[in-house]
Amino acid sequence: MWPVYLLITLAICVVVYRRQERQTFFWRWLFPKSIDLHASNMVDLKVFLLDRACAALELFNLVVLSSFVALTIVDTFGSGDGGASPLPPVVIAILFYCWL
Repeated sequence: MWPVYLLITLAICVVVYRRQERQTFFWRWLFPKSIDLHASNMVDLKVFLLDRACAALELFNLVVLSSFVALTIVDTFGSGDGGASPLPPVVIAILFYCWL
């Protein structure tokens, strides 16, 4: 639904822009530099980038760290009889991730 809201908002902005009869370009009027370079906008941008970095680290944790821990558990607590482990490492990784 968000594209519909975005298009409606953009249409409202076009109407307001035309009624004001500005001499600047529409996009420059819609996104002025005074707002883009404002301190609060810079803080928002930094928070967004930090959030993206944390999401990337979470993906790293899911893929690498969980598999490493699962392999370590299988190597440490194997089946006990020298045979195959009771659970494959992927299953242990999934269980470990769900436990976190």
